[in-house]
Amino acid sequence: MQGKESNAIFSVPKSTSNVRVKKAGDQKAANEPEALIAGLIAREGSRLSAVPISETEAPSIEPESEPEGTAEAWPEPGPDWLKAYEEWGAAWEIHVYLFAVIFLGFAVYSAYLVGHDVYVGLNKKYLGFSLNVVMLILGFTRAFVLFTDPYLQGTTINNVHAMRVIWSLASPCLTSADCLVILALVETAKISLAPQKMQKFRVIIKIIILHFALVLISDFVVSEFVEAKAMLVFCQVFFIVWGSVLGVGYFALAYKLNQKLFGHKEEKAKKEVLYIRLIYASGVNNFILCAMFIYSSAGVFGVYSDVKFVGAWPWWAMQTCFRASEVLSGILVFTVSAKRKTVKKKQKQKYEKEVEEDPGHDSVTDPSHQEPALPTAAGKDRKLSMFTHLHQTRLHGLSSVDPRQDDMRESSMMTDLHEAKIEAYCAKEDA
Repeated sequence: MQGKESNAIFSVPKSTSNVRVKKAGDQKAANEPEALIAGLIAREGSRLSAVPISETEAPSIEPESEPEGTAEAWPEPGPDWLKAYEEWGAAWEIHVYLFAVIFLGFAVYSAYLVGHDVYVGLNKKYLGFSLNVVMLILGFTRAFVLFTDPYLQGTTINNVHAMRVIWSLASPCLTSADCLVILALVETAKISLAPQKMQKFRVIIKIIILHFALVLISDFVVSEFVEAKAMLVFCQVFFIVWGSVLGVGYFALAYKLNQKLFGHKEEKAKKEVLYIRLIYASGVNNFILCAMFIYSSAGVFGVYSDVKFVGAWPWWAMQTCFRASEVLSGILVFTVSAKRKTVKKKQKQKYEKEVEEDPGHDSVTDPSHQEPALPTAAGKDRKLSMFTHLHQTRLHGLSSVDPRQDDMRESSMMTDLHEAKIEAYCAKEDA
């Protein structure tokens, strides 16, 4: 037993030493690949450090919010959307969907009026029909963009260029609606605000088409070539000038309409006063829109602004003011245009009163009669006396009736008589 135990005891250290040697060899073999890899990394790192950074393929370190780099695709700066959503909270949804529903209401109402005009028949209602079509385009384009891709973020519809063109159609629609309302009231009330050529529908429609073409071409060109952003400035200047002219036109229209239809009244009805004030309000709203365009174009919101992102709340406030002014413009257009029947009725009453006071009043001025009026009895008498006089002058061999010729003949007769008296006096003295 002791021998076995001694042998066992003796044999343990021997085997233990072998194990230790084996483990040391295994560890050395395991560390050799790690050393080789470390050496390769060191050599490759020293080699890459000598290569310029521009020649290496460095991974992108741009922030995740850089998709708003659309500032490079369109020159007008916008907010940093991810941060802006956090700041706005529920104000964003209120702004978008409130105005989207209102503009959708404009589109539905205009579509009803267009359908009614087509069903009943236009019958010289080209101004009212054109006005309803323009308001239909305004309401539909605004509602469509606000519901699908508010302010062209590209989150819902990838074709941002097409959406931008649809969104831009609202500006010429606004000026076209104002222009058509003024022209319709001018024709209804038979008043003049400008040279007769400028009050023709064929001239006004050319200006409207020019404005639409200018906006569409500018958006297409700037979407492809951002360097052509001066075209956007030209469009904004055109809107400001044309909108200001229409604002002045509203003021002149309200003044002349008030003088012609209601000026003879000592006390006007509340509806009449309200209608004139609504026309003045349309002019004021035009000036407000033009002022906002000037502010946005010349400030940080303009195409030549140096900032990449504008403040979230200033941008929200600016867009809210624009949409509110557009909604007010649409309401005023619908209201003022709907009262044209009242203007026509007042014009007819004024004409009938003039006819009662003056039976020889020419009926051609009656707005309700477009046919040429028959000559009155007084007119026939005047024509008869004129032709009778001309006939008598022809019988006497006179080619014309000129008062200056009568004076000359009378003067020559007096001269001859005076000379005869002098000769008679001289002959008497000689005798």
